[in-house]
Amino acid sequence: MTQTAETEKKKCPFCGAINLRAAIRCTSCEKDLTAPSLSGSWGKTAKSEAAKLPVKLLAAAWLSVLLTPFLIRSVFWYVVHWASLALGIALVRQNNRVAKINGWLVIGAFALFFILTVIVAPIMVSRGAAG
Repeated sequence: MTQTAETEKKKCPFCGAINLRAAIRCTSCEKDLTAPSLSGSWGKTAKSEAAKLPVKLLAAAWLSVLLTPFLIRSVFWYVVHWASLALGIALVRQNNRVAKINGWLVIGAFALFFILTVIVAPIMVSRGAAG
């Protein structure tokens, strides 16, 4: 026999009382059961979505860093270049150690490309070394 959502029962993550799965408030402690909790099983979707965020940011940041050298002569380069800085800062602000490390690496790559294209390249062109 299978249970439907109305008859399935779950324990309250706060007090341990048995409630219907579809319940909004616990019948015993009156706490909100729709809010994600760290100890209960009802907050799993919120935690998994939060875990995916740094991965999406990480992929976007490194993609923008890898595209930057290929787009140097186009106007689109400025958008991608400054987007890599913004994405690096967003990664650094995450509560994830791997995301923070990658954020600093992305910011370092931004700084390297910025120094090479804005400071070093014009000096080399003015001296006739590259051109």
